[in-house]
Amino acid sequence: ADVFTVKFLLQLQLARCSYFLFIILCAFIAHKIATTNDSPKSPLIIWLLLGIVFMIENVIDDRTLSVRMIVLVGLALLLVYLFWRQPVHWQRVYLAGTLAAVLLVTGEKTIERIAETGRIFDTTLTTPWEDMQVWCAQNTPTDAQLMTPIYIEGFRSFSKRPIYGTYKDGAPHNYSRKTIFRWWVRMQALGVSLPWNRAAFPALYHQHALPVARENNIRFIIYEKNIALPPVAPLYENQQFAIFEIPALQDSSATK
Repeated sequence: ADVFTVKFLLQLQLARCSYFLFIILCAFIAHKIATTNDSPKSPLIIWLLLGIVFMIENVIDDRTLSVRMIVLVGLALLLVYLFWRQPVHWQRVYLAGTLAAVLLVTGEKTIERIAETGRIFDTTLTTPWEDMQVWCAQNTPTDAQLMTPIYIEGFRSFSKRPIYGTYKDGAPHNYSRKTIFRWWVRMQALGVSLPWNRAAFPALYHQHALPVARENNIRFIIYEKNIALPPVAPLYENQQFAIFEIPALQDSSATK
């Protein structure tokens, strides 16, 4: 995180906000269709309806296809053009709606944090995930690499330890072509494939994590406790997670 640039953060957040602006875009398109004098079969109406279909598909499907991206870019340009031609009062309505959506998204977590702690910035560690990170920071070598659940983010925040990777590490790698292929090889080793199913990540991790950790000489592995854990005492555990030293695990102790 120390080397993230402003440009990178802006690119990442714009990509994230595009999902939350989906409702605003749909409302804009619906209003345009309802108020236009064009025939329902006109190219403009057909293109707008096609755009809605592609936007919905883009939200629910993680795959990136060239045809889809071309259509989405074309739709975005069309929306900019149509917005520019709107009367001033409608421009204000859409801008106000967009601003409200952005404020709602960005303020949700802050409101939750204030309600829970009474502070905007909460410095307390309140989750088992954070607790496990702090334990690792205090009880593992500084150069120790850990195998952590690929479907849970943020382990490096408090642990200050390198990990094998998570599925969302691919987002920063989009801006580093030298490493994205290495990341994808790691995800494939853990059973991840395209199109991926996020609901299957926990099962894939518990099936493949231990063998992959052994192959990469990783010393520590963390499991969620809602599955059958290896039949040895963990180095540490809390309400939700347990950490094991891999050399102490037998080959037959991998979870199933």
